[in-house]
This record gives sequence, structure tokens and C-alpha cells, in this order.
Amino acid sequence: MLFIIAAVITAFGQSASADVMRNFQVAGWSAGAYSFEGTRTFSHCAGSTRYVSGIYMVFSINRSLTWSVGFFNPAWRLNKGSEYDIAFVIDDAQPTTSRATAISGEGVSIQLADSSALFTQFRRGRQLRVAAANQVFTFNLDGTSALLPALLGCVQQENAGGANPFAGRTQPPAGPPSTSSTHAKNTPANNAHQAEATVVLANVMSATKVPGFSILPADEVAQYNMDAAWAGTGVLGALKVVPDAQVDDPKLASVLLGRAAEDCKGAFLSGSLPDISRNKSVRVFTSCGDDKNGVLTTYYLAVRRPKGGLYLFTTFSATQETVKQADENLRQGVFQVVT
Repeated sequence: MLFIIAAVITAFGQSASADVMRNFQVAGWSAGAYSFEGTRTFSHCAGSTRYVSGIYMVFSINRSLTWSVGFFNPAWRLNKGSEYDIAFVIDDAQPTTSRATAISGEGVSIQLADSSALFTQFRRGRQLRVAAANQVFTFNLDGTSALLPALLGCVQQENAGGANPFAGRTQPPAGPPSTSSTHAKNTPANNAHQAEATVVLANVMSATKVPGFSILPADEVAQYNMDAAWAGTGVLGALKVVPDAQVDDPKLASVLLGRAAEDCKGAFLSGSLPDISRNKSVRVFTSCGDDKNGVLTTYYLAVRRPKGGLYLFTTFSATQETVKQADENLRQGVFQVVT
């Protein structure tokens, strides 16, 4: 099975042959970064999943940030290079017509438009219907809200930077207080940490019961002084990789609360929460409010990072009960995935 998945993913990159640079799992999708065959030159990042029909769906983003979706079935007998008229629909959106190209005897690839709107549709959509050769294939888009930002983070890490063409144009709401054990503010983006955080956060959120969440693109995260972020109904959250701090540092809680108090320009409340898990963690909460912006409640959760240092998860909302429930769900996901 693993060999088949690897063959499917490599086939849908920029070249027909590719070598594996690294593998990772995101929300039930098998993903990886790939180089051109016989080299260490980065080619593309891709992720695939298998449906009960036997068809694999593959999303791929190459080094030039061109993206595609593909379908692979070992039972198909296609003529490599042949093209097919197709139409696809995401949920209740208008149908999109395109051309599918057979890249092998078992798979086709569809190059997708350089469109932030289409990227968002795939990321937030629930169901994809594809009409081809007088047949209609239906695919649930489970996990694409996590997979697609993770693939972008993968490409950005391998490219060591680059603009995100799929980022939304609207401004994100105000983020949580900038918090770091090193007291660093507005530090340059760390591409490796962004890619790591995006994958970790995607897997954590997929293990939670938070309804309707989506992982935000990297460009939307920049204002938070965080490495990855997610949005749900009435609640936002973020993840920061802090490699030079330790969860068992007795000063950690006071540093988090002190930074939040410094950034709050209104009435401020804070407190520590007990660690009721078997895993060492630090939990604190803050509340910052004024007559103009209302009250923002924030929960912080710091846990050990396997590579050293810690992960700082932040959850915040203007509705106290909403953020409390989201924090509870998040912690369950964190302790399943990270610790």
C-alpha cells in the first residue's frame, strides 16, 4: 500500500519521475516533498488519499506554485498523453470546465487556475463532483482544509520563501498578544517553523471536535507573530514554535502573562490553569477589554516539542464560552497528536 501511495504522489509532480525528499501525514492524507529524479533539486509537494471506489485523489503544488489535482486508479487503462473534457463542481458552486491529461495508463492530472477563490473553494469545500466520459465521480473533501495549506508550507520551506498566490485579500481580525519566551517581537518568518507548525496544527485540528475549522494560509498568519493559525465559527487559534524555551521553566507562565498584560491597552485579567493531563504542560488564560473593542479572552497551552523547545497553542474569541469549549477540544487533539 505504501509503495502505491508513493507512486501515485510522485507521478503527479512537475516531472513524471521524482525522488522522495521527506514524507509527512496531514489529516488522513499521505504527503511529501519530492525532487527531480536523481537529483536533490526540489520539484513539488503533493498529498494523496484513497477512496472506497479504489480511486486516489492527489493534490500537487510545484516549485513554481502551479497546482493541480489528479486521479489515479490501478484498474484504468488510459493512453498516456490523451486529453479528456471534464467538468467539476465543488458543493453548490458553478461548474468549471477543464481538460484532464493522462500522465500514465492509470492516472490523469488537471492543472488548476491560479486563483485564490478556487484554492479557497477546495480548502473549505465538502464535496467534489467530477463529470467525465459520461460518468460522474463524487469525492468528499475531508481534510483539504488542512492538506492544502500544509502543501503550501511544504513548498515555501523547500523554496526557502516565496509569495503565496492563494492568500485571501481580506485583512484578518486582530490576533492574540505577541508572545515569546525570548521577548522577541516582529521577528522574521522562519520558513522551517512555519511548515512544521502547519503540519502539526493540521493534524491536531483534525483530531479535535471543533466544527467547521480551516487552516489559514501563511500570508494571513503573518500579523499574528505565529507560525500557523486556524479559524472556526467565532473563534481563532494559532501555533508558535519556540525552540529555545522549556515547558518546565518555572518562569514560563509569568512570561506569557506578562507579555499579554504589556500588549493589553484596556482592563486586564489573567490566571493559571491546572495541568490535569499526564503530560507536562503549562496553561494560562487572559482577558483584555475596552469600551471600543469589547473583551477578548485568550487561552494559552504550552507543550513539549519532540525536537526540543515547546509548542505554544493560542485560542481566542470575543465569546468566553466559545473559546473555553474550543480550548477544551484543542487540548484533546494536542494530547492525541503531539504528546
